[in-house]
Amino acid sequence: MLVSISKKGAEVDKALSELEAAINDYSASAYPIRDAAGRKKKISVHETRKDLTTLIKTFRAAIDAYERMSLPARSLLSDQIEHHKRVRAELKKHLGCTTAAAQRALRVAHEKPNREPDYFRAVLAKDVALVLRNTLQVKPGSTRHTHIRSSGARGGAKYSRVLEQVFTLADGRSTDLEKMIAAGLRLLKDPDLPHNLPS
Repeated sequence: MLVSISKKGAEVDKALSELEAAINDYSASAYPIRDAAGRKKKISVHETRKDLTTLIKTFRAAIDAYERMSLPARSLLSDQIEHHKRVRAELKKHLGCTTAAAQRALRVAHEKPNREPDYFRAVLAKDVALVLRNTLQVKPGSTRHTHIRSSGARGGAKYSRVLEQVFTLADGRSTDLEKMIAAGLRLLKDPDLPHNLPS
């Protein structure tokens, strides 16, 4: 596809390398964990809330267990902790502070929308626009290649086609192409916003 945009082999090779780097960085950033089958998995807000709730329950159970410990058990525990005198006095306090922090984090998580804007995909869309503009010397535009009046000679249609292929390679998820084109072009206007391309 890139060959149809530029006839210069060196430009195409560089663009391919940059797109590959952007896809790899997107995968590492947006999908930092894998599920039981080894598939890359995006962490949802629901999972974040669930993890914090589990953590709060665990710390509360730890505080209860510590309070129920017999003096000999507490003594043996303290003996195994370096600087045990200080830790023994502050253990419950630290558990309580961490629990309170987790509760505040959970409140923040509940304020977040169930479906957050896909920031990482928007950054990837910006990276594709950067490759077109800086490496292939093509001005990316908002025209979708599926639009009836789009022409292969227009920068926007080229951006749309390349972007669709990049998202297919990156994660295979369905894409609101019009939304991602708009997001990529919006980020492209702000040079201070991050991108994944190698410097």
